[in-house]
Amino acid sequence: RHVSSKLLAPLASEAARQSVMSWAHLDVFPAPPQSVADAAVNVVSHAAYFLGRGRPLQERWEKEVLYSPEQVETVQAKQLIQTLADNDVLLDATLTIFDRAAKRTQAPYYVNVDRAGIHFTRAAHRAGIAIVAGTDQAISADDPMPPVHDEMTLLVERAGLAPVEAIQAATFNG
Repeated sequence: RHVSSKLLAPLASEAARQSVMSWAHLDVFPAPPQSVADAAVNVVSHAAYFLGRGRPLQERWEKEVLYSPEQVETVQAKQLIQTLADNDVLLDATLTIFDRAAKRTQAPYYVNVDRAGIHFTRAAHRAGIAIVAGTDQAISADDPMPPVHDEMTLLVERAGLAPVEAIQAATFNG
């Protein structure tokens, strides 16, 4: 969970040498998201973490809703998206976990990460990054459908994918 920037690239490189796919959270503190993208892992999860999760940001987000769509338009975010695209990294957006938490709690932190994940996924999709429909949600006996159905709906209704692209995200891409 905690991996330094110096260790990420050798880990991804060794995985590739052994023909093993590598996966990481977009932010594996203390390594920032750009280091994860630079390491060229095969898949990154949690689009919401594109700004990183350092303590100062998390503390501010826990107090009030501060995320704005312009944050995905910064030079830093655009560079991150470009690096992910250049390295053919798949984005496992995992929108469902934050959407459900934001709706359930209305807590500022979850509202912020929900919005951030949606906007980053939309921008990544526009840049040609393949999206994977992961949820980070356990299947509950109370759920009428597996959470991947919610993820596909969010990909279409909030992140801008076409329905066929959401189906590809849940099948072919992943």
